[in-house]
Amino acid sequence: MVKERRIALAALTAGTALALSWTPALAIAAEVDGPVAAVERVGSTANLPKTNEFHKVTKGIESGQTYTLVSSDAPVGQKQRILHLTAGNPKLDRCQVGSAADKLTPVDCTIGGHAGKHEHEWTVSAVEGGYTIKSNAEDVYLNLTKGGGEARTTPQVLSIAPGEHGGYVVSAQVEGATRYLMHNDRGWTSADKPYEVLFYQRVEVLPEVVPNRKLTTGTTQDRPFAPNTGGSKNFRIPSLITHKDGSLLAAIDARWNHVGDAAGLDTIFSRSTDGGKTWSFNFPNYFPDSVDAFSNEATAFIDPVMAQKGDTTYMMVDLWPGGVALNTAKHQDPVNGSGYVQIDGRQRLVLFASPVPSEQRKVGAEQGEGYTHYVGDFAADGFAPVYRKDGGAVERYVDRHYYLYDQNKDPLYCQQLGSSAFVQQNVFFYKAELHVMATSYLWLISSNDAGATWTDPLMLNEQVRTNLPGGNAAFYGVGPGRGLVTSGGRIVLPCYTFFRGKGDGNASVIYSDDGVTWKRSTSLQHQTSESTVVEVDGVLYLFARHGWYAVSHDGGATWEEERSLRDSGIDVYTGCQISALKYSKLIDGKPAILLSCPTGSSRANGKVYVGLVGEDGSIEWKYSHEVPGAKGRFAYSCLTERTDGSVDLLWEGEGDASNFTHFEMAQIAPGAEVSNKRAVSVPLYGSVKMKVAASFSGFGGVDGSIAKIKLDKNDDGTATLTIEGLKEGEATFTDAASGIEYVVTVAPSALEEVKVEQGKEVFIPVSAGTIERKPDVSVARVEMTQAPFVEVWGEPAAALGSDPSFAEGVARLSSALYTFEKTDDAWAISGKTAVGERVYLNLSGGKMLSPNKAQSHPIELKSNDDGTFKLYDRGQLDDKVSGAHLHFWRDGKAKFDRCRNSCGAGDAFELWKLAGEARGASEIPGYERVASASELEDGESYLIVAKVGDARYVLNPAREGAGEYAHVAKVDPDRVQYRLKVTAVGPGTTDVLVGGTVHRITVPGDPTPEFPEGPGQGNEQGNGQLDPEDQEQDAGQGQGQGQGSGQGHDGGQHGGPHSGSGKPGSGLPQTGDPAVMAAGVSALGALIGGLGLRSRKR
Repeated sequence: MVKERRIALAALTAGTALALSWTPALAIAAEVDGPVAAVERVGSTANLPKTNEFHKVTKGIESGQTYTLVSSDAPVGQKQRILHLTAGNPKLDRCQVGSAADKLTPVDCTIGGHAGKHEHEWTVSAVEGGYTIKSNAEDVYLNLTKGGGEARTTPQVLSIAPGEHGGYVVSAQVEGATRYLMHNDRGWTSADKPYEVLFYQRVEVLPEVVPNRKLTTGTTQDRPFAPNTGGSKNFRIPSLITHKDGSLLAAIDARWNHVGDAAGLDTIFSRSTDGGKTWSFNFPNYFPDSVDAFSNEATAFIDPVMAQKGDTTYMMVDLWPGGVALNTAKHQDPVNGSGYVQIDGRQRLVLFASPVPSEQRKVGAEQGEGYTHYVGDFAADGFAPVYRKDGGAVERYVDRHYYLYDQNKDPLYCQQLGSSAFVQQNVFFYKAELHVMATSYLWLISSNDAGATWTDPLMLNEQVRTNLPGGNAAFYGVGPGRGLVTSGGRIVLPCYTFFRGKGDGNASVIYSDDGVTWKRSTSLQHQTSESTVVEVDGVLYLFARHGWYAVSHDGGATWEEERSLRDSGIDVYTGCQISALKYSKLIDGKPAILLSCPTGSSRANGKVYVGLVGEDGSIEWKYSHEVPGAKGRFAYSCLTERTDGSVDLLWEGEGDASNFTHFEMAQIAPGAEVSNKRAVSVPLYGSVKMKVAASFSGFGGVDGSIAKIKLDKNDDGTATLTIEGLKEGEATFTDAASGIEYVVTVAPSALEEVKVEQGKEVFIPVSAGTIERKPDVSVARVEMTQAPFVEVWGEPAAALGSDPSFAEGVARLSSALYTFEKTDDAWAISGKTAVGERVYLNLSGGKMLSPNKAQSHPIELKSNDDGTFKLYDRGQLDDKVSGAHLHFWRDGKAKFDRCRNSCGAGDAFELWKLAGEARGASEIPGYERVASASELEDGESYLIVAKVGDARYVLNPAREGAGEYAHVAKVDPDRVQYRLKVTAVGPGTTDVLVGGTVHRITVPGDPTPEFPEGPGQGNEQGNGQLDPEDQEQDAGQGQGQGQGSGQGHDGGQHGGPHSGSGKPGSGLPQTGDPAVMAAGVSALGALIGGLGLRSRKR
């Protein structure tokens, strides 16, 4: 089917009237109901090849002209037939008609090997007594015989007379009788009765030419992309933002008649000015190289992301050259390259003779070689010269959309894929004479009128894909959906890499302060891909597919603190894109992030989550709401907030339909307080920092004895607000610019109260070795001491954490012992989490994140010659024996997994048991290694140990879903316990700050000063969630029941500042079994417990 944008006898030039600057060049027709094709200017046809059409003859036969002869009827269920003559064969043959209306199709034989041989064409010449009909395929003539017809070298005089039904009767005198050319179910023959033949005369014409841009516009109701909007049946990959004027702007891939990720995709955009009731669409990114249908040689504009800065709307997409992509296209092996090569000190877009990636690689494309031409600088007329590599001669030109022109700047043409029409050549088109490198391109356009017109493109590969130390991937493309404009005005657009033969690489962003000059950030370390970015208090949060998020403190230039989304409290399906936005108002007194994603184990069960951001950057996902109608299918999505605070969601549902859903915040977060009152918790003797507007003010009257507040201006036009907590209490003020009321609560992040009799000394386990605030020496003297845990416990420490650093807590190594119980020819291997849950080694399930599960599986042990063991799961997995064995990653990931093939040293594990009374020297003090399977005893307990170099890691009992690193502990025989030595001097109360914890020391005697209870809630250090009431707790006996990640007061090392809140989303990422960190030391606990050490919840 030919696109409706055809212009006959003329071609559109994209380069005419283009400005040098990056300014609007396309005016879209007025938005009205139904498709409207705007009038475009006609360009030169100098290079347009002439083509043949066959027009039906109704006014007589002309001598010397060429015709195709067609049957006037056809048997039932069949099509009419064309008179065909195969060169070298005298038999009259036939071909099927496509259409036999005023114009005949096909214009040539479509059977393989016959095209271009003129075997449908016959020249009619007037001779004495009638006509001759000569084949254009060879020097033979149509002859009628008594029994049929054939081609002969001798011409036969024929009569051609008009028929009664619009055809012509062809006859000849044969042996005294009249024979008529006719067609029946056996083919072309002769008959004794007249038969009308249709004559189609060959006419040389300029072909129909498809314009370079799609100017179709129209409207839809209630959603922006209903099926068949703009002629497209299918849509995928939504982007949705709110313009500064309050209108809603949406963009999506128009995938026409398929849903693949390439092979003919374009960008359709739509705008609503009435709250989503009516939408007006246009096509900002469109190439006419193919009809609006699947073609595996076609180009693809894919994955839009939009961002709004002032009056300017930015839209970036990936552009795949014709026939190339990661999937769906004809060639699914893109070149590792940027598309640019440095030539004479400048990065230049290079062009190749072939569009095929393998052929480009063969000539050296991935080494910057093999190109035949390159593109120079654009001039004031909007054209850039195309130079030959081997001499620098200008042979062609391109315009700013990269359409090709000859030396006279007249358009060059090629045939459109899927039709007989022609299009102007473009260096991205498969049928062009020159081709860009077969890789992906970042294509940026913008609009200053809310999408009514769009600028010429700015290709960003030159800026963000060149001069990379590690080389180029096969793809560096868009994280679709929402971009970000920071409080400082920086535009941030998500991107990611894909490596040929390996899959998704790593997420990053590109950023610009002016929309023209762009830089590329560092990448996340974990495997990630499509992502979305929000800003809270000057910190950027990036949420990525594959289930990770990270933060940036420098406007997106670098990324750090990578954390698991699942561990943070979201049941996200990690195999899909997600969307996030910063909500404009405060929810429950905190900045809020909204996040939409599929949940569970597939692209289904869509939810919108609300995350409250604490002063320490932690996120508490406090609310969630199911998207109506999204249980069966929920894939890509995009959130935006209206000016009234309500929320819209554009998302892919059943059949990849594009759905539009509106929410009030009360639906998403029922019962939440949505206001301009912000609660700020400031640690006593600590501080918090927030990025605010430079105009921030209103804090001058705050009680300076409670909090010290200062404002420092930043270079990017923002300011940094620092609030230092001096005394427990509450202070309020209102920012004059935003109207937000700030309620500042100063309280200890964590508080331990210690009572010490005069003249006595006590030792308090602390989380760090530095005293950050010293006490009043008239009340108490303090001194930091330390001792190895192995001396305190008689066994090494097990270091815990949520990443390979294992720096967030510590527990007894014996807490990682597993009990081996004999079951037939295998073992049931189980351990207990710190809260007493029994878990089993079990390698079943989907993606292996949890080697521990609630169900027992039989585990077979196989001995290796070096005394190590392989642990095989012999349980059922998907109706068959699992066959997987335990594996430990030795590439720096330091986590357990499963493997079904031989994975080398990562499959071998040591087994250790507690040593007897006669303990000798051991690499793991207090333990001895099991040398062979014969030493294993039914009911005995063992450590399952992975040795990596000089380090050892143990399998750690943790509940399923607790997070990958909750199942691992690192043997740390050198870890020391810091203890604060407190000597009581005189009556009173004084505070000591260590590792973010306030140790409040009271020495009885004269009345002690009052320390007011702050209204805020502090974080318990390491005991998980305490009872709501303040409670005395023996320092050696407490077992936490919450989900905090700190360490108990049993002589264990604390997890660091703010590490034990017991509250989801606070402090460091949850490890799932935080009470492991609270494994007690009874002897030390008994010593300290009698000294009156209290841990209070604040």
